[in-house]
Amino acid sequence: MRKKRILHIVAIALVMGGVITAASSMLKNNDNTIVVTIKGNIKNVTFNGQRQSSIGYTFKASSDSYTADDFVCYATDSVSAVNAGTYPMRISSNDFCNVNPNYKDVVFVVEDGCLQISDDSAEE
Repeated sequence: MRKKRILHIVAIALVMGGVITAASSMLKNNDNTIVVTIKGNIKNVTFNGQRQSSIGYTFKASSDSYTADDFVCYATDSVSAVNAGTYPMRISSNDFCNVNPNYKDVVFVVEDGCLQISDDSAEE
């Protein structure tokens, strides 16, 4: 029951943009659970009429023994655009999967990345 409650807290924090760090630290109390925090890259650029991109993510696992080789991402971890605006990468915890059979209980906490293109013509 405790595990379901904690996972529910993480889901609420993600939906509401809440404090994911607190939920992650609660999950770390279970020695068998590996918490992998994924942060999509955020790139801020100025409009230049060319296609621009934000690519990739960083990760941190609650155990140093859990590496990038232990999971896969099934989503496209990039976003590109030409016009001014904010474009989300649209990665979520559902896009990541543990592939190491030595780790049975892995939770992915994901913060989406984005591309932000500002329109500097408003400053003129």
